[in-house]
Amino acid sequence: MKTIFSSLFLTALLFAGSFTHATAQSNIVKVYPLGWFSSKFALQYENVFSDNKSFTIYAGYRSSNFGGQLVDVTLDGVETTDVLITDGKQTGLQINPSIRFYSKKKNAPEGLYLAPGLQFTRSSLSPGLEVDQDVTQVDINVTAGGLALDIGYQWVLADIVTIDWTFVGFGFRYASVSGTASIEGADDARTAELVQDLNDYFDEIDGLNLEFAQDGTAASITQGLPWPILRARLAIGVLF
Repeated sequence: MKTIFSSLFLTALLFAGSFTHATAQSNIVKVYPLGWFSSKFALQYENVFSDNKSFTIYAGYRSSNFGGQLVDVTLDGVETTDVLITDGKQTGLQINPSIRFYSKKKNAPEGLYLAPGLQFTRSSLSPGLEVDQDVTQVDINVTAGGLALDIGYQWVLADIVTIDWTFVGFGFRYASVSGTASIEGADDARTAELVQDLNDYFDEIDGLNLEFAQDGTAASITQGLPWPILRARLAIGVLF
C-alpha cells in the first residue's frame, strides 16, 4: 500500500511541475490559521494554468502531546470506569493534490470552485492509559488513501491577498491500521482481558470496527477499514 501511495503522490508532483512550467499566470501560497489552535500546521500551493482551472497541493502536519486527563469508558454495558491518560503523543501528515474547476462567471483563482483530488494520510497515536492501577501502552499507526471533492469560494483582494473558504469537503479513504497494546507485567490471562476490553470499547464507537487479537502478552491489530472524509477549511494566501 505504501508503494501505491508513493507512486500516486509522485505522479501528482509531476503534474504540478508540468502545470507550473507551462504557464506563469498566477501562483498562491496559503496558510490555515485556524489549525494552529489544535497544533496543526498546513500550507497550500495553487498554480493557475488556464482561465478557469488550477492545480493545488495541500500539506498538513500535526504534532501534539497530551496527558493527565480522566475519561469515562463504558465497556459492554458495564458501569463506567475512570481511565487516566497518563501521557501520549499524536502525529499526523496529510497530502491532498487536486484540480480546481472555477465558475466561468469569474476567472481563476477567484470565485466558486469544485476541486476533485486525492487524499493521503499517515498518522500515529501513542497514549498511555491507566485502568485500576494497570498501565497500558497503546501504539497505533494509520495509513490511508482515497478520493475527495472540495466545494468552496475564493476571494482575491487588491490582487495580492486571497481568502479561500472550502465550506464542504467530502470523500472516501481506505485505511490500513496497525498497532499494539500491552500492560506492564501482564500475563497471558490479563492480556486476554485487555483484548476483550479493547474490542468491546471500539464496538461501541460508531464508524469504527477495530478488532484486536492476542499476541503473547500484547494485543495487536492489523486491519483495513473504510474511513469517510468530511471537512471544512479556511485559508489566507498571497498571490504572486
